[in-house]
Formats: sequence, C-alpha cells, structure tokens
Amino acid sequence: MLQPVSKILVINDERLVLRELIKGLNSAARSLDNPFGIAFTGVTTAQEALQAIEHDGDIQAVVVDDTLYTLNSERNGSRT
Repeated sequence: MLQPVSKILVINDERLVLRELIKGLNSAARSLDNPFGIAFTGVTTAQEALQAIEHDGDIQAVVVDDTLYTLNSERNGSRT
C-alpha cells in the first residue's frame, strides 16, 4: 500500500532561513513515525505560494512567517 503524501508549504522571505528550516523539518519528518507522509516545502513570496498551491494538489496546509514583509519596514520606520 502506498503511503499518502501531505505537503506543508512554508512561506519565509529569508532564503537561508527557509532552506535550513525546510531541511530540519523534513529531517524530523523522516526520523519520526509519519503515517500521513508529511513533507515540507518552502517559498519566499506570496506569489510563489499561490503558484505552488495551484500546481501541487498534495499541499494540505500553509505556514506563514508572521514577520513576512514587515520586519524591514518596521526597521526602516524606527530609523527615522
């Protein structure tokens, strides 16, 4: 019997952080009991997320970094 695949899409606009996060999450998913076949994938923009969702029917959930697009504007605002 084939194992199901359930992908979780992570959106984070810091490429290096995203790469390490996805690597760690997938490593954990492989090492633990994973009956639902959970796997993680990531993108850096909302536009990329929409494209991924449209083209990949295995995406079951989306996790969005709560500082997405706001950290730089808050930092810029505090400098003035």
